[in-house]
Amino acid sequence: ANVSDKTLLDGIEALKKALQFMIDKGEAQSIEVTGEFINVFGIGWIIVITRPEKTNRFDINWEKGVIAVSAGIFDVGSMLSGVD
Repeated sequence: ANVSDKTLLDGIEALKKALQFMIDKGEAQSIEVTGEFINVFGIGWIIVITRPEKTNRFDINWEKGVIAVSAGIFDVGSMLSGVD
């Protein structure tokens, strides 16, 4: 089945709600979730979790019922200085 705008937006809201506990418990300063269509059968969501010492980014791609997840950790100091 083709994905829709509703599926994309519902996924963003579900991910935000699922991760809200991290902010509530003081484990994260902020959580940002965005999404985009990767094709007519798939959606990609990007989750960025910011903490004082680091920022984590998770990419979740869902296509034809299959999920792929990748993750990265970014040191805040190197992000601010422009060095990866």
